[in-house]
Amino acid sequence: MPLSQFIGIIGLGLIGGSLALSLRRARPGLRILGVDVDAGALEEALAARAIDTSAPPASAPLSDCGVVVLAQPAGALLEAVLPTAARMRPGAVLTDVCGSKEAVCARAARQDRVVFVGAHRWRAPSFAASPPPAPASSRARPSPSAHRSERTAIGRPRSRR
Repeated sequence: MPLSQFIGIIGLGLIGGSLALSLRRARPGLRILGVDVDAGALEEALAARAIDTSAPPASAPLSDCGVVVLAQPAGALLEAVLPTAARMRPGAVLTDVCGSKEAVCARAARQDRVVFVGAHRWRAPSFAASPPPAPASSRARPSPSAHRSERTAIGRPRSRR
């Protein structure tokens, strides 16, 4: 299988899980490795067929992936940049979905093993599949499912660690 046909997603919460589901729909032949500290999230993503294989972070076969996406909370993501890059194949692509770019890009610049592409989780409005967010005044009371740390993309409550 070509290197670009195997992607790893580290963090299967709302953003990482949604990415896995979207990739599955758009590219059914793509092989997706799901990586998460929450064994329940891995089991659920496998059951939903959002991912093909799963692993905890310490044993994930990142060197097999042509692309790895960091989809963790900001602090964990920042700490994961260099160790993740070190375990990847030279020349592979590492990207993230963190909204804060300065610290993440600075950290990634400290290595030259992989190509780092700083990304963002929000889409441009012209490409969005759903309408743009409502004005701030109408978002005063978010729904319970809006809390990223509380739910996975597949819909079950995330376990507390």
